[in-house]
Amino acid sequence: MNKQQTALVTGAAGGLGKGMAHELGRRGYTVILLDRQVEALESLYDELVEAGAPEPAIYPLNLEGANPKDYLQLADTLDENFAGLDLLFHAAAATPGLKPMEQIKPDDWMSLLQINLNGPVWLTQALLALLADRKGGIVFTLEDLSRVQKAYWGAYGVAKHGLAAFQHMLAEELENAGVRVYGLDPGPMRTPIRAEVWVGEDPNDLPDPMEVAREVAHRILDQPPASGSRISLRDSKA
Repeated sequence: MNKQQTALVTGAAGGLGKGMAHELGRRGYTVILLDRQVEALESLYDELVEAGAPEPAIYPLNLEGANPKDYLQLADTLDENFAGLDLLFHAAAATPGLKPMEQIKPDDWMSLLQINLNGPVWLTQALLALLADRKGGIVFTLEDLSRVQKAYWGAYGVAKHGLAAFQHMLAEELENAGVRVYGLDPGPMRTPIRAEVWVGEDPNDLPDPMEVAREVAHRILDQPPASGSRISLRDSKA
């Protein structure tokens, strides 16, 4: 590896984001850890250093309240402090669980769209130049879209459909720029978001996000498919 590779992982404090941070660190990436939970990021920082990964960086940011200027500032910070950006992995997500549309307050609707749709879009826009310089990759964590378009999925379901459309559009726009754009359906795993929706499910029956992260990294880094692909791990799980 001639140049130190760098990855930015959103939602790095837990779930798939934390798993990806560990896996990328194991592979020698300098990982920029982005989340709103500062203490959890500091703990993850220590874990990565103890595991022998390159020293990571912490970037606390709450996607719910961040605006486009905040993402441009982040891009400037990365440009000043790192050699480039090779991978942007969107793992941050939020859902209050399933509820009928009539019970969703406008403020809650806007909050969920900020975290699950607007934030990833604005962050991606801000970092496109850095990713293009390194011919990097972008991964959007999606869902089984046929499931989340059904009743009670609310703003989360709408946001995931919007994000899937954005992934498809962006892949076409960047076809000649050398930036790979993927959609990822990781399938069921042992995460707080899963527990919010599938209340009666035994989490011990689900794979750990660390295991899922290893498979995701293998799919997108060891055997990278064509840009624009949507990768599903759902078929390999119960």
